[in-house]
Amino acid sequence: MRDASRAKAGQSEALATDPHRQGILTWKPVPRSQISAEAWVAGKSGTNPIGLGSRRDGLVYIPESALPDNPRPLLIMFHGAGASATDVLPMIAEAAERQAVMVLAPDSRGATWDVL
Repeated sequence: MRDASRAKAGQSEALATDPHRQGILTWKPVPRSQISAEAWVAGKSGTNPIGLGSRRDGLVYIPESALPDNPRPLLIMFHGAGASATDVLPMIAEAAERQAVMVLAPDSRGATWDVL
């Protein structure tokens, strides 16, 4: 019983100190002023990792028609429990290309989005 209490206390402490476990997103996009038009266009269309630097990252889909000076709508797609961005993004990539919509599909920090 004592070990279970310690484990629960450790989980509560981790929840209190880890922003991801609290459901707080800490990733911020690179300011547009720091991205050259060449870097944006060259090799960036299609499916790319978000680049969060963790083993569960996520994907961003940029349609071929996306240009730096031509804003596109953004769809944020959350996967279901036990899945990941690589599971769900292929379901809508073709439609996103047709409609010229960018898609952000982040991965949850764990197997689910639950923070409890």
